Amino acid sequence: HIKLALGNNDYTLASYIVRFLYAVFDEHRALTLLSIILSANVCAGVISLWLLIMKMFPGLNRNYALLATVLAHLCGPWISPGVESQMQMYLGVYNGNIYHNMTMLFSRTFIPLCFMFFFMLWDERHGKISLGPWIGMTLSFLVCTLFKPNFAFAFIPMLGIWLIYDFLRYKAKFF
Repeated sequence: HIKLALGNNDYTLASYIVRFLYAVFDEHRALTLLSIILSANVCAGVISLWLLIMKMFPGLNRNYALLATVLAHLCGPWISPGVESQMQMYLGVYNGNIYHNMTMLFSRTFIPLCFMFFFMLWDERHGKISLGPWIGMTLSFLVCTLFKPNFAFAFIPMLGIWLIYDFLRYKAKFF
């Protein structure tokens, strides 16, 4: 991703971060800062998934939710669909590691936030929608799509199906 970004062959927000760091700093400092940004992002991703799990399962013990979150982050690459196409030698180990993919790493932070805010909005869909979850949903969807554009190709059809279902179920009462 770094080589693609520096060669102007990548279009995601991650490539703009790389280009900015390399434009402002020497290579060593740019790589160090990128490592810090990615590490902070992974920590933020754990927190965002933990918040989503807590929202989806309010009765679940917080520690068990954290354990599920950490396991999802560690084991996710091995149980994700399509991982067999990523099975390769990476850092001397044959595995399904996706941790080299910056677009994946950044989207793993914002996708749970997007879903968490979406579920908050979905619960309010027949009344007045709150501004906070609306802004949260909009910003997390925007940032996630800037990092991983194909997220929109999965999320928008899912949203459309749910809205059509709701429209038919309530006979256009809440249209």
